[in-house]
Amino acid sequence: MKIVATIKHLSSFPPKIIIAKIWNRLNQQKRLKRLQNLYLNSDSRSFTSTTVANLFPLVSMDGSAVKWDVKNPTFDLLGSGPIQNTYDEEAAGLENYHYPNNFPTKTIDTNGDFLANVVLPIHLPFSATCWKLIQEINDNYQPLDWQRDFKSGFRYDAKQWFLSQRKIMPMAKGVDLKVPWELSRLQHLPKLALTVSSSEKKNKEVQNYILCQLLDFVMANPIGMGVNFNCPMDIGIRNANILLTLDWLKAQNALPKNVESILCNYVSASTTHILEDVEYREGLTSNHYLGNVLGILFAGAYLEQNSESDRWLAFGIQELERSMERQFFKDGSNFEGSTNYHRLSGEMMVWGAGIIASLPKSRIEKLKTYSNKYWNYVAPLFPSKQQNFLSENHVLTNNFWEKLVLSYHFAESVSRPNGSAIQYGDNDSGRFVKLTPFGTTLTKQEAVSKYSNLHDNLLAETDTYWDENDLNHGGFISSICGLLQKHPKLKVHYADLEYQIFAQIASKTEGLQDLLNSFKQEETKPIIEKVNSDHLQHYKRETFEFADTNLSTNLNSEHYEDFQLAIFKSDNLFLSLAGICNPNQHYSFGHTHSDKLGVVLHVDGKDILVNPGTYLYTPIPERRIEFRTVNAHNTVSVDYQEQNTPLPGNLGLFNLKNETTFQLLHISKTEVMAEIAYRDIIHRRKVEITKHQVIIDDWCNREFTQHWNTGKPFSNGYGKRINN
Repeated sequence: MKIVATIKHLSSFPPKIIIAKIWNRLNQQKRLKRLQNLYLNSDSRSFTSTTVANLFPLVSMDGSAVKWDVKNPTFDLLGSGPIQNTYDEEAAGLENYHYPNNFPTKTIDTNGDFLANVVLPIHLPFSATCWKLIQEINDNYQPLDWQRDFKSGFRYDAKQWFLSQRKIMPMAKGVDLKVPWELSRLQHLPKLALTVSSSEKKNKEVQNYILCQLLDFVMANPIGMGVNFNCPMDIGIRNANILLTLDWLKAQNALPKNVESILCNYVSASTTHILEDVEYREGLTSNHYLGNVLGILFAGAYLEQNSESDRWLAFGIQELERSMERQFFKDGSNFEGSTNYHRLSGEMMVWGAGIIASLPKSRIEKLKTYSNKYWNYVAPLFPSKQQNFLSENHVLTNNFWEKLVLSYHFAESVSRPNGSAIQYGDNDSGRFVKLTPFGTTLTKQEAVSKYSNLHDNLLAETDTYWDENDLNHGGFISSICGLLQKHPKLKVHYADLEYQIFAQIASKTEGLQDLLNSFKQEETKPIIEKVNSDHLQHYKRETFEFADTNLSTNLNSEHYEDFQLAIFKSDNLFLSLAGICNPNQHYSFGHTHSDKLGVVLHVDGKDILVNPGTYLYTPIPERRIEFRTVNAHNTVSVDYQEQNTPLPGNLGLFNLKNETTFQLLHISKTEVMAEIAYRDIIHRRKVEITKHQVIIDDWCNREFTQHWNTGKPFSNGYGKRINN
């Protein structure tokens, strides 16, 4: 069945693309065999003297604002609840799935004998060197178990190379690769680095904690080994966060040269690995490939200038530009069909643009002479004479900068008055760089009452719980606002660190601020035509009454033609209606849901109708389906048929058939009418906003059921499930 589905999937591509895919796959197999031999029989973590550049501005951050106790550190990622992830910790489990801790020893000895259980003998000498350095910095440091899915307890293996990791978990229900990957991004370290000051004892402890954890990761994760080299996107994000951390440590004279050399060499070897296993796809690339590009771009920009880093930098600039062209529409929205993946890809774009703008002109000048002669990777690097960026005033084209500005407008548009973005499509809580935190503090009772995923025994009765708001896109919005040097429309979106960093970049880049402020968002033009629905025999109306609230005060509408999204906002109302059927979306439609003509409604600060978000992907496939299905969204169904049919088996978790078309029929300041068609079904919906009512009319050519999600099921971040 899987082979048949794969053949059908491939048949949807043009012959030229199919041939290229097959050719690249054959070449990739040869490369991977060579890599397997390299990783299993040598250690790629070389130790040569090298340095990192200072590029991003160093901004001040109050250490008390970072919710981190370096003496008793805990992580709360993807709904895990607070955990330490040490080698002796027992996992709480994911729903009914739990794997006992099988690490051979619970004793972490000062000599590093425990490392024989972590890495292969060939990798042991270098790992032992790292452990010795850790002991010299802080002999009380507790190493982390980087190979563990700390929610289910399942443990991967750094003694096996990266492609074997999926093979050691066949049919292992409840196991989630994303969990160790998320921690391996090291996104908690850059913001900690901003708090370091060598003149204060407290911050010296923070500095030492960062250094030990960086060395700990290198120690336990030889290049190409274990679960944390299984996904090049996560390696790319890790590269960027390591380099940002080193940049800001070095700017505060808090980076020892021996640690700097180890980490720079590690990033260099990781970058080569990304290129060898690059997630480049003929036809259309995705946010995964963009993460690859950013990891390579940051390495090329930060590491010492030579012929190799020149090629990495040239490739990163080239592919950042090309990815913006392919992955962001003219209206500024992202092509994944997801409001939250828009944020992830947008963050990668703005941080990529930021590092390019921070480079000295002399660094760009050196790229005029690079050679692509020895570039033997699947993703292409063009000759220097073909690179437009060498003649652009701001390296990247005006088209790039305009889409970047418009992507910020889209992020603001899809945010409700409380600052939280609406959820169309998937939400895996993915971020590129996380500096300013958004959220609220809850008591233990409040936390366990709110979230069904939180285990009661993870919190003591007197503990408080930091409830991070994954739906606040303020970090991304404030980054671009910093470039524009104007504050976000909503105060709850203001992220001081991101704003300061990018405002300083703009102020030091001649003409950039003026260029960015010249790009304006197009106003929504009303479409007012009489539409006849008599040919659609079946009709239903649902009216939402708000007798004490004026919904029409300062009511206005916006329309994103490419994303196919209509938004209405007034002083007391937020309403949206989506199509998300653009055939130019990512070909898999893998991050979209059955949310076509789905409505989200927020009145007087309260959610009335919501989209469910994404609770889990692969560990429990039925949960993935539950949150993506048509009856979890505010739309209609005929016999509960999905709008776009999933492909058979596990392919269907991230691949849907493109069967639905969308047409906007009418839009004004007070109403919208649109139609979708899929297979033999035609559904038309009209939404009208009056002073005290929201009226939803549905017509269909078949008997249908209206679905309304008032909060069940609902997830406000990956791995989190709200109790309702």
